[in-house]
Amino acid sequence: MKLLIARMWATPRFGGELALASVLINLLALVSSVYSIHVMNRYLGQGVDATLVTLTIGAAIAVIMEFWLRQARLRMAQLFCGGIEREYSGLAFTAFGTARFQLFEQIPLGQRREALAGLVTIQQGINGGNLAAILDGPFALLFIFALSLLSPILGLLALAVALVLTVLIFVIQRRMAEPAAEMVKHSARTSGLAQFLAGGGETIRAFNCYSGLQRRWEEGQEDLSALRRLVQRHQNLVQQLTQSATTVLTIGLFAVGAREVVAGDLNVGSLIGASILGTRALASIGRVAQLAEPLEKARHAIGQLDAMAKLPTERQQGSVPRTLKGEVQAVDLSFRFPGHPLPLFEGLNFTLQAGGVMAVVGGNGTGKTTFAKLLTGLLEPDRGHLKVDGMDLRHLVPEWWRQQLVYLPQEPIFFDGTVRENLTVLAPDMDDATLLDLCNGLDLGGFLDSSPDGLDMPLRGGGSTLPLGIRRRFALVRGLAGGGRVVILDEPTEGVDAQGCQAIARQLNEMVRRGCTVIAMTKDDFIIRAAQMVLDLNQKPTPRLVTAPAGAPAEMAPEHA
Repeated sequence: MKLLIARMWATPRFGGELALASVLINLLALVSSVYSIHVMNRYLGQGVDATLVTLTIGAAIAVIMEFWLRQARLRMAQLFCGGIEREYSGLAFTAFGTARFQLFEQIPLGQRREALAGLVTIQQGINGGNLAAILDGPFALLFIFALSLLSPILGLLALAVALVLTVLIFVIQRRMAEPAAEMVKHSARTSGLAQFLAGGGETIRAFNCYSGLQRRWEEGQEDLSALRRLVQRHQNLVQQLTQSATTVLTIGLFAVGAREVVAGDLNVGSLIGASILGTRALASIGRVAQLAEPLEKARHAIGQLDAMAKLPTERQQGSVPRTLKGEVQAVDLSFRFPGHPLPLFEGLNFTLQAGGVMAVVGGNGTGKTTFAKLLTGLLEPDRGHLKVDGMDLRHLVPEWWRQQLVYLPQEPIFFDGTVRENLTVLAPDMDDATLLDLCNGLDLGGFLDSSPDGLDMPLRGGGSTLPLGIRRRFALVRGLAGGGRVVILDEPTEGVDAQGCQAIARQLNEMVRRGCTVIAMTKDDFIIRAAQMVLDLNQKPTPRLVTAPAGAPAEMAPEHA
């Protein structure tokens, strides 16, 4: 609520129009009370039909005007809230897409998913209908003021009931804030298991996970249901309090008002009008009270997105060399994950000449993938330098540097879209003929021909429906489409069949002939034998470096070719 009010103050034009519309709407809302008073006092007292017709026509015009103004205000409120939604949508995309990878990866995946899911929560809390209800809330005082003009005693009674109701609702909302926030967090945690249930059918059955997961699922759903019931009880309590307060106020108004009518200080029409005004006042308060939960959830979601947005972003400035030869050099290079007592490696020094081939070997967890991410600039060393053509990677514009790479990550992931859209992300203007040549070069033509969609084949779920070997080769095509001169491959043949390995070897040989610098994290002998330099990350803390005799890289050919 504070955010909406602050934004209205920050945009005087929108805020002023919404405020003016709300004033007119609530002034017109007084018509029903005025109509009741005049019908009871003038028509019933005099019996003139013309009076009743005039009053009815006037009231009908007021109702139509109120309806029109409410619709116009709703459209303005939707535009206003739509701007906030777009702002946080853009904020989320920017934070997730440009935050420094090293810091971004330190945030747990579940927390990142929860922050993204918060966009829906923000849309549910910050919308035109809710803003309209908030704007109507303060006008409860207008109805009470109008009531006090009819009878000061009845006005004080209505004010007292409204104040008591407001205090009780405030207390309930404070008590509801914590379980509501906890429910959002718990929903995000259980969503991870829900995603596994949706996509992990093979694992659940093949490894008999059903019983163990069932317990976790039931416990999670039970905890979530308990929190949901607690929040719903608070919501129902607010509704019941509002209804009870309305009933109590109606009884009080008629009880006190009846005595004033008997005493001659009030007429029957004014008593009925006072009842209508009191009901409207409490209804305005009740509508605002019902927004407590969605607004609290939206506040929590906004806090999470704001925290993500505070992450430092990747550099947008730096050097952009005119040419790139492709010499890669490490000078006293060291890297340690935050919170780990020992470095993954340290004191690494090497110079790989442009057009050379390096094989990086090591067991699981020795740092091959981390080294690949250092080379791409996704991670930064704790000490030392990684240089290309004598320039520190930290001094280059990251976007430019990655355009110079042919990068194959260990776990290739694709966005939801067609094969064409994914493979040409580095070269959006690439024509189909060129793209198909790249695919055929990695023996993917047959796979594409097997689908009626061809390059329009849809990819879903990060490409997880593709066979691993096909997915890796598609990912290599994606990297090749950019035309980079420095090739960084993380386990290029993992999960690839013999025919695919031959295709990858041919492509590697072609890149070497073109003078590309190749650095491959691999366990494949055919790549290791062809390498001029082998970096062994098994040796700690300083990796062992083996350099082959000077000369051109050997031809790569898998033994099972």
